[in-house]
Formats: sequence, C-alpha cells, structure tokens
Amino acid sequence: MKAEGPEFLIEHAVRGMLSENKLSRKLITKMKYLEAIAFKRTSTTNCY
Repeated sequence: MKAEGPEFLIEHAVRGMLSENKLSRKLITKMKYLEAIAFKRTSTTNCY
C-alpha cells in the first residue's frame, strides 16, 4: 500500500468510512489532497 503513495492511503480510509451510494462517489471524486508544506523554524528557541 505504501508504494501507491499517501493519496491512496487517505482515499482508501475515507472510502471505508463512507457508505456505498451516489453521494459518497461524488464526495470521493471531489476530494482534494493537500501536501504538507515543510517550513524552516526561525530562531524562536532563545527569545526570552
């Protein structure tokens, strides 16, 4: 499962939570995936 990528894992989990009907198929097709944005932490450790 890990080879397909994180999108597949999330879609599989959401699909398992929804029932099988037209609305769930519509929600799955409209689902969007946001990638996590890594940010560099600024020097906030020594600000007393």
